[in-house]
Amino acid sequence: MIATASLNCVVPLDELSRKLDYFCYNKAKFSGAIWKMKTPKVTVLVFSNGKIVVNGAKSEYIICRTIKKVVKTFQSFKIIAMASYIKDQIIMATTSENFSFYKLCQNKDIIYEPEIFRSAIINPNRNIKVIPKMC
Repeated sequence: MIATASLNCVVPLDELSRKLDYFCYNKAKFSGAIWKMKTPKVTVLVFSNGKIVVNGAKSEYIICRTIKKVVKTFQSFKIIAMASYIKDQIIMATTSENFSFYKLCQNKDIIYEPEIFRSAIINPNRNIKVIPKMC
């Protein structure tokens, strides 16, 4: 799963990269820092404007736990951070070879254009339950 959040603060990436383990920041290569957490095992992209992207979480619980850990860690460095919203959650899954995306996409709220993007996109504003047979 992937989720984004705003911490409503300015984050001193240079300072944190010197003080935190697994927090890598190279301004010449990327505008954000990459924080590879061990517990929970996720990767967090941190930007100086306070936006974060949580990547690799296996559940919404892990996303919330990660964001709470980020906020608590930043507060320990006297950075006044408070998560105001979480959005853009993406859930990825694999299916068996017999599963037909074309049949799934008969629903008007699901888009599948394999020539453009090899994944199905589900409208997040709808309450759609898709339970394909998993591998």
